[in-house]
Amino acid sequence: MPYMPTFIVIGAPKAGTTALYHFLQAHPQIYMSPIKEALFFRYTPEKLRTLETRHAIRSLETYQALFDGITDEKAAGEASPQYFHSPAAAANIKKHVPDVRLVALLRHPVDRAYSQYMLHVNAGRAPYRTFETHFREALPHRAAWTSMPYDCYGLARSFYYEGLKRYFDCFPREQIRVYRTEDLTAHPASLLADLYGFLGVDATFQPDLARRSNVGGGLPRNRLLHQLVVGKNGLKDPVKRVVPAAWWHRLNRFLLRQTRTPKRTLPPEIRAAFFEVYRDDVLQTQALTGLDLRAWFPSTP
Repeated sequence: MPYMPTFIVIGAPKAGTTALYHFLQAHPQIYMSPIKEALFFRYTPEKLRTLETRHAIRSLETYQALFDGITDEKAAGEASPQYFHSPAAAANIKKHVPDVRLVALLRHPVDRAYSQYMLHVNAGRAPYRTFETHFREALPHRAAWTSMPYDCYGLARSFYYEGLKRYFDCFPREQIRVYRTEDLTAHPASLLADLYGFLGVDATFQPDLARRSNVGGGLPRNRLLHQLVVGKNGLKDPVKRVVPAAWWHRLNRFLLRQTRTPKRTLPPEIRAAFFEVYRDDVLQTQALTGLDLRAWFPSTP
């Protein structure tokens, strides 16, 4: 009998879903899809038929096969942060798994946008400049953010209300759990206990909380050297072919540390100024979810 997930982590992107995936995967009563980002529900059926062959999950049968490894686990899930902003995902999930439980992580919108911009810079897909410069130059074009390349390199994806409302419109509130990324970082044990309980598994289980995933860095120290490490035509692909996977993982992390500046925190005044772009959306998101987001607001002098 084919299996379907009992829960799905829907995002948001760059909000800690990779760390959450590993914490869920560590639980002995939870089966996680071996492909973290299945993306199957992201597309309309028409779009799925036109996708390039590199997109492996193009049919319901292929998607269900991700869960063939289930044995006696009480819960099964996948994590695709791209579902969060997909216009099609909520309705697709509702059609195929109406009883599924949904989990969302929300991160301070400016921090999330900064993290995604740094991802694009380090991948060579965004301008080689500071986040502050990028944000200020993008502000006059805010109405066109969603149509710019990469959603203006992530700025538009820090608006949460519209994406979440699709799910609240499709599913009963009791099937949706929304958390703050900051709580996963500061109080992981209590958040995970609540999440495990929500998913119907042993809430007393404690995973290795020391593990950190997708820890990014700052800007490349040297653009040419950085491209040799991460670029498609650089050193990465030939080295990966001859170096064992475990060694490559360590070598890759070492090389990235050498080619990037240390990750820096945005100055409070910059963070506060940019937050104003998202203020109304945060208020709407707070009212929709009941989640206390007051800590995101700049403190008044």
